[in-house]
Amino acid sequence: MNTGNARRIQPMRALRALGRILRNPNDTEQVFEILGAMGGRAIWRRTVDLRRTDKGSALLDAQPNLMEALHGTTVDDFAPGTLGRAYHEFLLSEGITTDGLVAVSDASTENLSDDTLYLSERMTKSHDLWHVIAGYEGDLVGEAALLAFTYAQVRNPGILLLVGTLYITAAGKLGARPVIRDAYRRGKAARDFVGFHWEQALHRPLSEVRAQLGVGEPPQYRRIRAEQLGPRGLLGPVPVA
Repeated sequence: MNTGNARRIQPMRALRALGRILRNPNDTEQVFEILGAMGGRAIWRRTVDLRRTDKGSALLDAQPNLMEALHGTTVDDFAPGTLGRAYHEFLLSEGITTDGLVAVSDASTENLSDDTLYLSERMTKSHDLWHVIAGYEGDLVGEAALLAFTYAQVRNPGILLLVGTLYITAAGKLGARPVIRDAYRRGKAARDFVGFHWEQALHRPLSEVRAQLGVGEPPQYRRIRAEQLGPRGLLGPVPVA
């Protein structure tokens, strides 16, 4: 079994990145910095778990290219109501393009097997699909909630560090603590997102994919954007309105 070794944990690297994202929540590259620094055995364990199942082994053997399935497509390439259509609508609403995702890769690749590196990059590049399925937008509360959802699925200590810090320091001001707790419960109850074959689901109805993965309708919550914050970011006061 080609699963490789676990990546070493780098807590100081993670703490520096955590400080940067608290001061500037738009600096989303720091999220991947934290995950890379604190991933430890989490992604390695998920690779081993996938290798123990027929579907997971098939996915790791085939290593389908998610960005190849998405890059160069537009909202008009997918029928209304499909996952692919909802994905592109999400990108448009958030001002994101697939060009940036093509270049995203975790530079910390020491001790990673081909399987583990593939799964790590696949999870990074499927992040916005998780947003669409779970029903959280790209605002601050939605991102914090999706982190809690993801931690329930992956158990990456970097995610726990980030969402735990947000929960203690900023979630009360954001009114997000109930949303975060609910997101964790939803992620724990949902079926496996990590080993899901997204490429085969893009043209399927979004409601059907949500049902298959065991998530309900998108939750209702108060959206707060980073642009609404002051110069101290999440360390400062959060607007009431």
